[in-house]
Amino acid sequence: MGDAPADGLEERVLRDLVRLLAHWSAPHAQREIVREVGLDLDDTAIRAVYALGLRGGAARPSELADVLRLTRPTASKLLGRLVSENLVDVHDHPEDGRAKRVQLTGRGLEAYRLLRGAGVERVGGALRQWDPDERERFAQLLARFVPQVLGQDGEGAASAQRQASVAPGDRFERRTS
Repeated sequence: MGDAPADGLEERVLRDLVRLLAHWSAPHAQREIVREVGLDLDDTAIRAVYALGLRGGAARPSELADVLRLTRPTASKLLGRLVSENLVDVHDHPEDGRAKRVQLTGRGLEAYRLLRGAGVERVGGALRQWDPDERERFAQLLARFVPQVLGQDGEGAASAQRQASVAPGDRFERRTS
């Protein structure tokens, strides 16, 4: 589909990224991490806690729905569950009285801390055999690569998608209703 040969550098990087993302985000892998840290969360709750944690612990419900790729009604049901499990509270937005803000509770923050810690341990384990210069260089290159792929480098997501040669129907995360 793209100009790169099937065995080219871009193809190898894409293949490895897809393998990594598919494994890391697979429900069985997420449940394994949750069990390791002693939590009892379903797949969507794990993603919601992690998404909120990455945003400093709070977001608007619509932002959370967008990040999790959920419809507004599904996100509303999820928030109801998370509130009943004491993982989040929903408050009026401090800057916009018409809007709401979802915020991790103390229990939600602890769940995020545990999930993040388990992820950091896994990454550390994978990098343990690398020398410090390799680890630092990898971190620098990854910090440069990710925004470019996500279209946050000024060229836009369409350019990144063309470069990756991903067909429009090839999606790794499904929108649920």
